[in-house]
Amino acid sequence: MDGLLLKLNNYQGNYPEPRFWNLFGSIRRNLDRFYWCFTLQPWMAPPINFYDDTSVLLSYGGEGASEVQLWRPGGLSSYADQFSEEYIELWGIDPATGNPQQITAMYLRRLLRDSRNAAEIVRKYARVWLIYTDSTCWEIYTPKTSLLDCLRKSLLNEPWVAVYDSHCDQREKAFAAADLSDVWSALYGRISQRMKNSRDAE
Repeated sequence: MDGLLLKLNNYQGNYPEPRFWNLFGSIRRNLDRFYWCFTLQPWMAPPINFYDDTSVLLSYGGEGASEVQLWRPGGLSSYADQFSEEYIELWGIDPATGNPQQITAMYLRRLLRDSRNAAEIVRKYARVWLIYTDSTCWEIYTPKTSLLDCLRKSLLNEPWVAVYDSHCDQREKAFAAADLSDVWSALYGRISQRMKNSRDAE
């Protein structure tokens, strides 16, 4: 899948980081119609009453086995601006192309066996794949190039973000183009260890 790396400029230190919809507002309607699978929870602690909000979380038969969550359409509008983790990964499932609950359960089974094989599920079923890297960038990958074009146009003259072309199988190159090679090296070693620790704790 083709994509974009959205580098966040000057949002470390005393500058507030842009909220999710500051970046993705131009394609909000498209994003909010998907079911969303989260590899890990998008916050250290969820907002108050999040788990009582029956309009968001959808059961898929894998709860308790990991942090993987499945959100209903509309969930992003309710909670995306409250994301607050160092690393966030979520991917949108179109119910017209498959059963979101079955796809998420299949993804979890793969994830618990081998995270590299789990990525194949994402590439096959994701209509949009979003990845956040600690105060440095968001990435978006999708087979719908019209979404990328719309997003690029909406951010073209914004000084707080720089947009770089990317591809889901060549992410490291985009990090290098954005002068974020050190972030790539530091983060992805830590993420691999975190996911290994999560599986070992099962």
